[in-house]
Amino acid sequence: MADTATWKITLEQLEARGGVERFSDEDKKRIQRLPITDVHVHPDVFQPRHDTDTSAKHAAHVAELIRALHATKALDPITVIRVGGEWILIDGHSRLAAYQEAGGRRTHIPVTVFSGTLDEALQYSIAANTPDKANMTREEKREAMFLLVKRGACTAAEIARLGSASESSVDRMRRDLKTVQRDHPQVDWLTRSYTNVRWTVKNNQGETNPMWKDEKVKRVARVLTKHLGGTALESPAVFAAGMAMHLDDPGLLKAIGEHLLRLAERTDGVKLDF
Repeated sequence: MADTATWKITLEQLEARGGVERFSDEDKKRIQRLPITDVHVHPDVFQPRHDTDTSAKHAAHVAELIRALHATKALDPITVIRVGGEWILIDGHSRLAAYQEAGGRRTHIPVTVFSGTLDEALQYSIAANTPDKANMTREEKREAMFLLVKRGACTAAEIARLGSASESSVDRMRRDLKTVQRDHPQVDWLTRSYTNVRWTVKNNQGETNPMWKDEKVKRVARVLTKHLGGTALESPAVFAAGMAMHLDDPGLLKAIGEHLLRLAERTDGVKLDF
């Protein structure tokens, strides 16, 4: 999810509108397309992947979807819900981005209307992204599972199935959450990630690890994604040469290379340790 600190606020705001509007099967058949501008995104809730605005891989994927869109004229429908008069995207963020960036005279996008509760929509969003084809990291799956733990609307078995994990992993998340809430009641742990919760349990600290590093890393990644798109993925040599020219310091380039090698050796998602 894009922002673990705001998901709780966003869900409460959506619930305050009265929940998800229900549609009959006939109505859902009738609503097959919506204006692109009418679809709103709440990635802090309905986007279990973290890299949608920071990853060169994501940017390259969107570029490929745009090429497919120009060739086929349409992509698979995105999935939406309607809450308080607002259409909200729950699956298909890359496809929506492709439609938005493709330009041209296209004004509408194919949709599938989802009917159910907000918690069911949340579960659907996670289930649609956890298969291997979505390329979610272990960390992203873990955080998606922890969001459901914090919501308290699913059984351990349901969460484990959605996250392709064991029930014991879910049980540990619940224990860890109860531990930090008991030991450090001054912190709103429902706005913290599981990485933060687990770190606190292991280190018995009242505050989480230095979050300023995480925020700076995200800022750098967003800038690279915005200006370079999928260059790093499509032309690694060009990307590396451009970085070397930008740094203009062999010692600094070597130091960054060593950090990259260490990060590349990790298999459970990037985690700062420098």
